[in-house]
Order: sequence, then structure tokens, then C-alpha cells
Amino acid sequence: MEVTGIVGNNITLQFTFNVSLTNVSLFGVYKKDLTKNNSPLKIDQFGKGTGKRAFDIYHTNSTVFWHITNLKLNDSQSYWLSMFDNTDFPKKSNVVQLIVREENRSSTGNLPL
Repeated sequence: MEVTGIVGNNITLQFTFNVSLTNVSLFGVYKKDLTKNNSPLKIDQFGKGTGKRAFDIYHTNSTVFWHITNLKLNDSQSYWLSMFDNTDFPKKSNVVQLIVREENRSSTGNLPL
């Protein structure tokens, strides 16, 4: 999924899982670490302690919303969640591609003569 945001605005990214969210102990938000050969980099978490950004969790449809405030150009990235429960392996959500753009403030109207 691809979403577009504007610099300085807020945005909410939606992540879904193909499994139930009933026994979740932790969610981790990840993006690609461009400085380390695109390896996963955890940037936020929810569960143990509090996350840096807001999370909304909907158990009935296995959906998690993650809110980003004050978007910056360098927030343009691929994001995903990993869910850690009582099993041996984390489960990965869908990947969301966020594109952040500067607001277009140009006018296409006619200039006064």
C-alpha cells in the first residue's frame, strides 16, 4: 500500500495482520535502515512501556493504526509492524510505502495586469 503525506502535517498508517491479535505482548514499528544495507531498524514500539507515537489497536479485524506527527521529507520510507506474541516467531504486517511531499503553494490563477 502507498500513502502520501505533506511536510508538517500528521498522518496515520494502517497495518493489518493475517492472525489474531489476542495474545500480543509487543508491537515493533520498523523501516529500512538506509545506512546499513536496508536492514530492518526498529523506530517505535507498543507494549512494554509506551511508544513514542500513538497506536490504535483493533483486535476484531487484526488492524493497528500508527500515527506520525509533523511529517518530514526524510519520513518517506517503507514501514511495517512486527507482532510479538507467545510463539517463537514474530509476525509481520503489510508494508506501507509513505511518500512525503512539500505542499505545492504555486498558483495557477491569472496575475493582475
